[in-house]
Amino acid sequence: MDSSEKKIVGAFSFLPILSWLATIVYFLFINRNLISTKTFQDHDRVVANIINNFLPFTIILSFAELITGVMIIYYVVHIARLKEIEAFNKLLLIVFLIFTGPIAVLVLWYNMLNKEAKDVPMYPAI
Repeated sequence: MDSSEKKIVGAFSFLPILSWLATIVYFLFINRNLISTKTFQDHDRVVANIINNFLPFTIILSFAELITGVMIIYYVVHIARLKEIEAFNKLLLIVFLIFTGPIAVLVLWYNMLNKEAKDVPMYPAI
């Protein structure tokens, strides 16, 4: 993978964490009145705010899940195709990726994909 492809994948690797941050910001935005009046512990009102804003919240949350899922699948396929890594280490990387989600995408891009050579031996398919 050449440097321009690494930069593109790196840019896409930031999308999952940014989309989850957008979801959190929207959640806090729709509950801003509860936060400012210090009644955020009133869970019935929090749920009512989410229900009243259900469609936009669901769209933002679905977008975050979709982006994260696509990037996790990309990295799982990339890890599975690498020839230099042993099977157990591949399994550990894939489990780490699945359980930590958007954070693992950034970590794996920085530690593995960004630093790997241009011609890494890979299997043709998984």
